[in-house]
Amino acid sequence: MLDRRRKVLAATRAVMAEFGLDGFTMRQIADRAGVATATLFNNFQSREALVSQAVLDAFSVSREDGATDKPESFEALEAYVRWTAREIIALDRYVDAVVAAYFSRAVPNPIRDILKHEAEAPYIHFLGWLDGKDMLRPATDIEFVAHTISSHIFAQMHAWSIGEIANPDLSGALVEGVMSIVRGQLARSQ
Repeated sequence: MLDRRRKVLAATRAVMAEFGLDGFTMRQIADRAGVATATLFNNFQSREALVSQAVLDAFSVSREDGATDKPESFEALEAYVRWTAREIIALDRYVDAVVAAYFSRAVPNPIRDILKHEAEAPYIHFLGWLDGKDMLRPATDIEFVAHTISSHIFAQMHAWSIGEIANPDLSGALVEGVMSIVRGQLARSQ
């Protein structure tokens, strides 16, 4: 059962990478995964749920190198951002579909909602950690700052996907942007 689920999620990512977010059918995923279309709907209820799960799975499968999604130091934050850059490069063409989903103007957009939540969660945690140590400026809107960080990351992902940022430069661009946004929120004494 678990192998079939992994196969379906991998097939979903492959089809998304090949045809884009709106350019594929559930039948194509079912054929690629070797399952019936009804199996997809029985296990994932909707196309959006399947795509969302495939996205979440892609970013959680390989976080085995010590990068944590709950950073509690500047070093841990930098390690997490560098891990993010490695994942973006590893996912290659699939990133186009993820970026398209994030910036889609479709309303409602449950895929964007999940991407937004997952992208912002580590930064909300880190900023909350800073706030607990009284390191943030008073009245810092943690959720807004986390949203700003995730928007920066998705914008950099887009720039990378169209060739404006080279593979070796992506990690530095992400780290520099994230750290700059965070430093702008630090209390003056920091």
